[in-house]
Amino acid sequence: MKAKYLIFSVIMTTITLVSALMGNILYRVVTRTPWSFEAFTFSLVLTLIVLYFYNIAEKNDKED
Repeated sequence: MKAKYLIFSVIMTTITLVSALMGNILYRVVTRTPWSFEAFTFSLVLTLIVLYFYNIAEKNDKED
């Protein structure tokens, strides 16, 4: 594997985790709930779903 792809994957993983953590923090501030692993997992899954559908939309846009 080329180094540039490895670096890219590490950077994108970090961005995804930070986005999920920030979403979790915003969720906890709005709902005033304590930190829980389940809420963080929900934020992480939601972030991954959004990224998945964004990538599909971008791919479909390039095809059109």
